[in-house]
Amino acid sequence: PSNARISPDTVTYTTVIDCYAKSGQAGVGYKALSLLDRMIAAYLNGNRQAKPSTITINCVVNALARSGEEDAYDETKLLFQRIKDSNEPYFDGVNLDTISYTAIIDGITRSGQPGAG
Repeated sequence: PSNARISPDTVTYTTVIDCYAKSGQAGVGYKALSLLDRMIAAYLNGNRQAKPSTITINCVVNALARSGEEDAYDETKLLFQRIKDSNEPYFDGVNLDTISYTAIIDGITRSGQPGAG
């Protein structure tokens, strides 16, 4: 029996975040953001296999878009700004792409706000 500690990696975190997005449950946007923060904390605490990827961010944005939460669009904007302005190593290689922006447009459309969609 090995005493090796098994830690979640990028694929593990991203898969759970994607499941949140697809669940349709209330609060999934906040759950996705919370798990992203835990992922970053794990990375900063030495788990270099827990680095967020573009796919991770797209799954978080998708969870926010599908969440129905009133401030989901604002949270997405804050996340995008955080990534774009960051010099942190955990966001190195994360590039907002067509999928990222399509998800935010989907979120605006779903928001039901006047003038959206």
